[in-house]
Amino acid sequence: MERPWMPSSNARLTLKQLGLSVAQIQDAIHTFRRQVGDSGEPSDQAFMRFARQTTDAPALERRLAEVLGIELDWQPSSQDLQRLEGAGYHPAAIEHYRTVFVISAREQGRALRDPGRAFVAFCHCRATTLPAPLPAEWLPRVETLQRLVQTQGLDADRIPALLERFVLAYQDRMSSDWDGTFTGWVKRHHPEGRADARVDGRTNGRTGGG
Repeated sequence: MERPWMPSSNARLTLKQLGLSVAQIQDAIHTFRRQVGDSGEPSDQAFMRFARQTTDAPALERRLAEVLGIELDWQPSSQDLQRLEGAGYHPAAIEHYRTVFVISAREQGRALRDPGRAFVAFCHCRATTLPAPLPAEWLPRVETLQRLVQTQGLDADRIPALLERFVLAYQDRMSSDWDGTFTGWVKRHHPEGRADARVDGRTNGRTGGG
């Protein structure tokens, strides 16, 4: 004898978190089974929609309003904006992420007890700036060049030629961190700088000792 269909534990837990009691969930399961019968294939999604639409529970109404109540024009608090800007997030990136966050939350119907905190965590999984074309007359930061000279053994006299080649190669591309992109390009395509520095060091050592 086949066991009667049951929604998954995740579906039942979601309805409980939305404010339905265990008895209300069980009643919804029995009613759903009778109505679906052999006429369709039961699923968690169909059952949860049925339970939300047919259960008369004030707690459910309040919770649904809380979960789905984030408006399209929702804005993070000034404190959250300060936290993000203090972490280096560009205002244009914050606004873009806000739009994506709101639409995603509304479409998924996620329970957001603290939208501001959820938004900050959402941003922290993303770059601090939006991808953009290589600016005209772009130059890497001085700190970036110094780090390449120190860690890669890059000859400072070669930097202008490398920059010219990099700009030609990337002028039609997008990046959210051009200094990082340049650093990675140098490490991938010009690792000989570090090797040259080691060879020069060994040669100088032998010459000095001779």
